This record gives sequence, structure tokens and C-alpha cells, in this order.
Amino acid sequence: MKQLIAVCGLLALLACSDLPAPEQAPAAATSLRDLEAGYALQIPSGWSVSVGYAGLRLLLQQDADPAVRIAVNWDQRTDGEPAKLSEYVAFRVPRMAHFGKQRELIAQQHEALNPGVMDAVRVEYQYQIGPGHAVRSRNWLMVSGGSQYLLSLSASPQQFEELEPIWRQVQAGFRLLP
Repeated sequence: MKQLIAVCGLLALLACSDLPAPEQAPAAATSLRDLEAGYALQIPSGWSVSVGYAGLRLLLQQDADPAVRIAVNWDQRTDGEPAKLSEYVAFRVPRMAHFGKQRELIAQQHEALNPGVMDAVRVEYQYQIGPGHAVRSRNWLMVSGGSQYLLSLSASPQQFEELEPIWRQVQAGFRLLP
């Protein structure tokens, strides 16, 4: 009986709270921890997961539209030296969208990814991969020890803004592991 009262009380609290309407709330997520690469990520509901896909450490694709992607690259220094964010940015940024045409940089700035990853660089750009196939991408570059990470969120420009709640959810749930 006490459990029933507790459940009813919780339901009443939820009904009176200021939670967003269901269509505004991000989809539920599951966690993925890559202990070898040293990161953790929240995977949105309805997304498929491919590990070690085409040179990427992790590829997530929206089940409804596989052109919508979240990717994680993991690069390790081979000289044993600690990674420096400025060096990784200088290495990675020119290689972003290397297969695309008409690349346009939208933004590049040093800022926190989330409260757990305070030192990151955000790079946003748009490019064409063929006639009528534009892609907009938001990328976060981070370093930890000798590891370097690129978290990439990509979709068509029309879908990109619609997916902002999912991008924020993934961004908030990304962690570098000690």
C-alpha cells in the first residue's frame, strides 16, 4: 500500500511540474562507455550504433534517416607526449569535410563542451557532397592525456535546427573518462 501511495504521489508531482511537453523533450538515452578510448556518451533512443566503422571509433545514425549522424574519432599520439588542443585543432580542422565541395566555415571558437569537458573547440561548417546534398556539421575537438577526440554531429541544413534538442543531449552526455 505504501508503494502505491508513493507512486501516486510521484505521478501527481510530475503532472504539476514544469516539464516540457512530450514533443519538446529529447528522446530517452542509453549510455555507452568506451574504456579503451576513454570516453562515455549518451545514445539517443532510436539511433543505431556501429563501433569501429570506416575509421571512426563510433558512428550513431538516426534509424529514421541514416544521413543524420553522430560520430566519434579517437586519435592517439604515438610519441608518448601529452596531446595539446591547439595542435589537434591545427591537424583536424583542415581535414574536416575533405571530401566535400564548397565548404563554408560557420563558426570556430574555444568553449566548453559541457561542465565535465571545459576545454574544447567548437567548429561548425556546411559543405556540399554532391548536387543538392548539403551537410551541416558541428564538431567538438577535445584532448585528454595522449588522446584526442572529435565529436561530430551532422545533418542536412534543414534538419539541423530540428535536431538541436538531440545535439544538446549528446553534447551534455559526452564525458572523458579518467
